[in-house]
Amino acid sequence: MTLVDFDPYEEYDLETSCKRREWWQSMRSWFAERGYFLYHPQFHEGESIPLCYPPLPFPETDWSAMSPFPYAYRESHSLEYGECGENYLSSDEPFRSSGVWFAQDREARLVAIKLFKKDTEEYRILRRVDEDTFQSSLFHNIIPILEFLDMEDFSAVVMPKYDKILSGSYRI
Repeated sequence: MTLVDFDPYEEYDLETSCKRREWWQSMRSWFAERGYFLYHPQFHEGESIPLCYPPLPFPETDWSAMSPFPYAYRESHSLEYGECGENYLSSDEPFRSSGVWFAQDREARLVAIKLFKKDTEEYRILRRVDEDTFQSSLFHNIIPILEFLDMEDFSAVVMPKYDKILSGSYRI
């Protein structure tokens, strides 16, 4: 059985996106065995909606918590919507980019997991950047790589999940 049965680089439509979302859900135990707990899809009146949320509870704090570098600052721990409909823990990114899904690590820190084909230039660059990044405490506007989880011809690359990037143009 092939672990990854789609090409995360190919264009996709709504039907394909739903199948990829199902793939991520089918890999829930595989990621959990490696210490990453995938976000759950949200449901409204029994129907899945294009939002997902973290599975693990956060330690109680007064609206904010700081995780040690390189993990992101969390603005809110609530699944309730704030001003202007913002919900800082829910996310629709996995529904817009089926090669990415969000998760929490064993310490409830927020991470993003992106699939990469191992035979691509992009993957080789990630490996090189990862080697260089940990030689220095400076990340120079690069989201650091926390771990490479290899699976056959692909790698699930784990990075800190950032709520908002205020300046610069970054892509996951």
